Amino acid sequence: MKNTDLVLGILLTLLLATNIGLVAGTYSGGIGTSGEPYQIATLNDLQELSTTSADWGNYFEQTADINASATSGWNGGAGFSPIGSESGTHFKGYYDGNFHTISNLYINRPSSNDVGLFGYTDRDYSQERSYIKNLGLENVNITGGYRTAGLVGRAMSNISLCFVTGSVTGSAGNSVAAGLSAQSHYEITDCYSGASVSAVYEAAGFVSFNNGSIDNCYSTGAVSDATTQDGFCNDADGHGSGVITNSFWDTQTSGQSSSSGGTGKTTAEMKNIRTFTDVAWSTGLSYPWDFVGNPYDDIGTDNYWNIDGSINDGYPYLQDNPPDGPTPVELSTFTAIYANGSSLLEWTTQSESNNQGWNIYRSETDLEDAVQINGSLIQGAGTSTEPTEYEFEDVDNLLFDTTYNYWLE
Repeated sequence: MKNTDLVLGILLTLLLATNIGLVAGTYSGGIGTSGEPYQIATLNDLQELSTTSADWGNYFEQTADINASATSGWNGGAGFSPIGSESGTHFKGYYDGNFHTISNLYINRPSSNDVGLFGYTDRDYSQERSYIKNLGLENVNITGGYRTAGLVGRAMSNISLCFVTGSVTGSAGNSVAAGLSAQSHYEITDCYSGASVSAVYEAAGFVSFNNGSIDNCYSTGAVSDATTQDGFCNDADGHGSGVITNSFWDTQTSGQSSSSGGTGKTTAEMKNIRTFTDVAWSTGLSYPWDFVGNPYDDIGTDNYWNIDGSINDGYPYLQDNPPDGPTPVELSTFTAIYANGSSLLEWTTQSESNNQGWNIYRSETDLEDAVQINGSLIQGAGTSTEPTEYEFEDVDNLLFDTTYNYWLE
């Protein structure tokens, strides 16, 4: 489950040897079966999944929240490599986020097709339908070409109980971008996107091209800059079999009054539980969503949804995976370079709120054994909406061929 305490910790692994960066390894456990799925507990695990296409038909289970800030320095600035591709191996596996989150995922591949955490998902017709479920993506920063989104570029998988926040940009001339999935060919249920979306050709708040079914979903992110732009979806019926039911978008925050599918609501309506549970009162609602407490017409027992004015800016959220609130610092990069017997740590913030300063901790194992290595507080920027760059040189008794872990506080 999510740790709701405010922690500004970033794990960075520095290998003091020829190759400096994340240490390759195996997953944190499991054998990839439905009974014993591979365990995704760290950013290393997630990186291994993205680069090991031979595993893309197996079962995966996330066991902890993962901060992916370090991806901004991967692959020469291109960031994370999407899981699954159209031209290579499709992801036909099964990913259960277990109501955990991946935060600060960075991808910058403006000329690539099928960009997102998952690039291209498909199915093995002799097996159970592939799925992605119970996963939250917070504060993504994703740029791609044709079919770019936060969770999946092109989806043939069943997607349920997932959400995305951050920004999604389609920068190619034929770019199609959306908050959750740019193109969907199967079922999406009980999901939402708060990501802002922009593109050159088509942009939509939730899904651009829908050839499957979308049910009990919503979007709130700003949609802009595209030749065709819609609040929720650009093409609701796809190749003729797409259906969107019981789904909504915020006409005010999106800046869009129209959509090929879904029902537009004001911000006040989107924050009103009656919109999602009172069938006679709410236009576009055919049957109630399943909320905690069974308000109005809701008789469900799974309690997928909840609403609280202090959580998710007052919009509905997934009961078992509430999003983190705003943090006092938005950290965009954190890197380390070893040279001439010392480690140079560099980090950049995009914004800060009442940040007095920083401490740095180092350990060869985990945070519990870490010690502070800065003698005095490294002065912060206070309150700022401009990028701020920092650096610190660690020269204290570094041993060659040793892995060190660094944390910012």
